[in-house]
Amino acid sequence: MSSNKEGCSICRCLSSITTLALFAVGAYCVWLFLGQPTGDEVLDAANDLGNKIKDIDFGDLTGAIENFTGFTPELWDEDPFVGDNTTNLWTGYTKGSGGLYLELWNALDDSWQIEYAEAVSDWNTLCDPKVLVLTSKVVEVDNACSQADGVMKVCNGNYGESGWLGINEVLKSVPGGIIQSSIAKMNEHYLLNADYDERLYTMCHELGHGYGLPHTDENFNNKDLNNCLDYTNTPQNNLRPGTANCQRLFEMYGAVDGSRTRERRRISQQHAQRTLRYRSDAEIYVDFGAEDEETFDDDAQYYYDYARSEYPNMTAEYEHAMHELYHDIAQGNLMVEEQQQQQQADQEVDGDISIDISEQRGRGKWRCLRDHPRGGDFVRRLNNGFALEVHVLYPNTNKNKNNN
Repeated sequence: MSSNKEGCSICRCLSSITTLALFAVGAYCVWLFLGQPTGDEVLDAANDLGNKIKDIDFGDLTGAIENFTGFTPELWDEDPFVGDNTTNLWTGYTKGSGGLYLELWNALDDSWQIEYAEAVSDWNTLCDPKVLVLTSKVVEVDNACSQADGVMKVCNGNYGESGWLGINEVLKSVPGGIIQSSIAKMNEHYLLNADYDERLYTMCHELGHGYGLPHTDENFNNKDLNNCLDYTNTPQNNLRPGTANCQRLFEMYGAVDGSRTRERRRISQQHAQRTLRYRSDAEIYVDFGAEDEETFDDDAQYYYDYARSEYPNMTAEYEHAMHELYHDIAQGNLMVEEQQQQQQADQEVDGDISIDISEQRGRGKWRCLRDHPRGGDFVRRLNNGFALEVHVLYPNTNKNKNNN
């Protein structure tokens, strides 16, 4: 046995010597190939290589894990809270039961009727349990798409090289985030000759924002989630509402058949001392005693009625605000607050302190909440009663360049 151990030791020694010899020969060959540099020259070359690696832009890898499909892929398809969680609700629907009954005003011209009908049908029928009851009223074609209380208005028009493909405007009362009206616009400067998939995706996407839905995902380069509130570079994969969108609507409004109400009664029976109930912002769960369930007053209608009585006509202020937003988007003037803060810090160093971040948050100023290569969310306080929140879908500039 000792002879075997000695033999193994000799083999390991020979293997190590062979490895070192090969390494030395390889290093000598590399040294000859590089022109026999000195030690200082080798160190300088290593430093230069390190600096070049640091300067390489590897892009945004925050969503890299979502590209892995070898494990539990359904996790990414069904999570309704991947993107921004900001939720607005239509007035009267803050208790999370009964579904959402909403009238849509069809102010589109004939060229958009097929996409509109298909998108509305999808939202009306694809969610199980049913959460939306949408009725459509044909009104006069309105390219300007003026705001109308209590409805979502859908329009198209050639709005020029404005920097946006589709847009949804939500007028909401504050506090509470109660939607008073919504406008969805399709920009034919980019969409007139677009393929059907891109037009349908844009229609479905903007209608979804009008119900109060946020994005399900805001990374264009990861796996598509097969729903039209997911940002994508391949619209044909995300043409319709998906499970994530329906689940979120269910949490916001409940089901038309009352299943949300029955579920809450079941929870109440199981937990006699504690029940979960939505506040009017639909985001924060609050604990109440079960005995308070039937006496809870819906504060949404109060905020809505009060704000409307204080500001019965905001048409001029609304239109002025949107005119400024269109201009700022086209000029690239809007930045998220982190960028504004960095710009202010840079300008303070240079002796220029013209930007006031606190002023950006007040009335009469647009705030950029989020900004992505293909989309952005903006908000502006109109007065003490209302705010205007806008979701913008940008055109695919890379696709346009390839087409040109």
